[in-house]
Parts: sequence; structure tokens; C-alpha cells
Amino acid sequence: MRAFALSVTAGLLLLLLSTVAWSADQTGLSKAAERLQKGMQLETVISILGEPDWAILKSDSGKYALNQPPDTPDDQKAAFELLWKNSDCKPVSVYFTQYYKAVGWDRGLECGPDVVKELPEQYSCEQNDRSRYCKQ
Repeated sequence: MRAFALSVTAGLLLLLLSTVAWSADQTGLSKAAERLQKGMQLETVISILGEPDWAILKSDSGKYALNQPPDTPDDQKAAFELLWKNSDCKPVSVYFTQYYKAVGWDRGLECGPDVVKELPEQYSCEQNDRSRYCKQ
């Protein structure tokens, strides 16, 4: 029984260490996102991160709906979110107001095989209803 407990403990420790090691390295894009600041204009964000791959709009619903706290002041409410492919990690995402100012972001630090790395084609910046949000 003691041997079983030791092997289970060793297995959990190995799993924990591999998870930490998997997410310990930041991608270049995640490092670049450290330069983001609230209030930055879209064009400045694009100059730092490059052109985004996907856009989530206020009108979207379902799994990729744009959610925000109900008590957010109107001038800080996100009107859309832009997302960038981020290697084997969660996409880097930036939330913008209707005035194209950044109000928040996620640097995409979560990595690994179970992380969603790409959004469906309907959210692509190549789609006609999204392209104007993706370029400035």
C-alpha cells in the first residue's frame, strides 16, 4: 500500500512539473503583449502585435460571445475583441471600446494540448463583417 501511495504521489508530482514546464515559456507574442496599456489606440496595438487573426463582435453569441461585467462604465465597455494566433498557446486577445481604445487583454499564457488555439472560420478577420475591425 505504501508503494502504491508513493507511486501515485510521484505521478502527481511529475504531472504538476510537466504542466508548469509546458506553460513556463512565453511566446514572443505574449512577451510583446506586456507592452500593452489601457487606452492604446487600435493602430498602436497592431504595431506591437501585428495584424490579428480573429474578431469577436458585440453582436456575437454562443461560445465566443463578448462578455463583460454588467457594472462596466459605458466609455469602458468592450465593443469588440481581437485575437492573435499564439503558437501552441491560447490566443492573445485585446478588448476595444467603440472608439477603438484598448480596455483589457489576455496575454495568452495558457499553453498545452488542451488549450483552444484557433477560432472557427466565421470569426476570421478575412470575413467581410470583421475585416474593418482588424485593420486600421
